Amino acid sequence: MKTKSIKFLLLVFLVLPASGYPQSQLVGLGRYVIGVTTPDSLNSTDFQEQEQAYVKGTLTLPCTHIRSFKSNKVQGADVLTTNLLLLFYDNKLFKLICDYPDELKAAFLAKNGNGISRPARHVQVGVKNKSTSLVLTGEVWQNADIEVLAVHYKGDKADYQIEETDRLMIASKTISALASDCDLQNVEPLIEEFDKMLNDHRDQHPERRTIKQIRKP
Repeated sequence: MKTKSIKFLLLVFLVLPASGYPQSQLVGLGRYVIGVTTPDSLNSTDFQEQEQAYVKGTLTLPCTHIRSFKSNKVQGADVLTTNLLLLFYDNKLFKLICDYPDELKAAFLAKNGNGISRPARHVQVGVKNKSTSLVLTGEVWQNADIEVLAVHYKGDKADYQIEETDRLMIASKTISALASDCDLQNVEPLIEEFDKMLNDHRDQHPERRTIKQIRKP
């Protein structure tokens, strides 16, 4: 009996997700599929290609593998997607970021279930040479190499005009790592910051970080 119990516990351990995050079949958002969608498949009336990305810290070394396209709004099968940014590596989609309003949230959760909620974090941000604090929260999902972040941040709108915002990011972790040397335009620093918080356990004070500038999507 004891041997059977040990075998059962080992089986449970092996089938549990190694990351601790909910496992899903999520591979993208609607017609935009990580590792499959190409720039040629985009509707040119909906998307505009963004400026060339450069290696961080330089203005002359282009990241020729990277292309990015942005749409203010695009109608999907279920809901309207707004402020959608698509990032391609060697002409294959590796990251997408968009607004995460209630309509999209309801459709997304109906298909993928709830993610793992992360504790709130406070970050210091600079806007127009002033500093204020934002509260950063979110949820996480994972499907093999694909990681999904739903990020919510809220600031002091009365003083600094920082909107309360929800954003969704779906990305290949492997390709994102390959592209990490590039300065990816229009990727909000707070989304990158939330991603770092999930993986950075070496910081002595993980509950507080500093971001120099916020650019609205």
